[in-house]
Amino acid sequence: MTACGLQQNVTESGIEFSRGKKSGEETTSDRVAIDEKEANSLVKMGDATITIHAGLDSKEFGKVLAHEMGHGAYRLNNKAKAFFYPADPNKKGHDKGNPDGEAATNAGLQYNSNYKAAKRSLEEEKKKTKPKQ
Repeated sequence: MTACGLQQNVTESGIEFSRGKKSGEETTSDRVAIDEKEANSLVKMGDATITIHAGLDSKEFGKVLAHEMGHGAYRLNNKAKAFFYPADPNKKGHDKGNPDGEAATNAGLQYNSNYKAAKRSLEEEKKKTKPKQ
């Protein structure tokens, strides 16, 4: 990821972003406060690769895929925050309190919940259509 002239400041009220002043912009500072939407537009992401072990059964494959897509969704929707988060590369987004890892974990949990609900629904449907003896 690259961020053209973007800076982040952590304050008591939260995270603030700024960028360099554009030519002709009226401001008394060299930096201009910007909202998160503009900050996200300044971050450019490269291609991402997800590798999933081919030996997983379909349920585990789905769970791993959901988890990895949770990382991707967080990073795409929060590019500026993801760019600046002080992550340990060895933990791959799962540092304590890292919202990227939390999003991935939640996506995996949601997959489990959806999987169980679908399985229950199929079993109920199977009972309804089973011929009575």
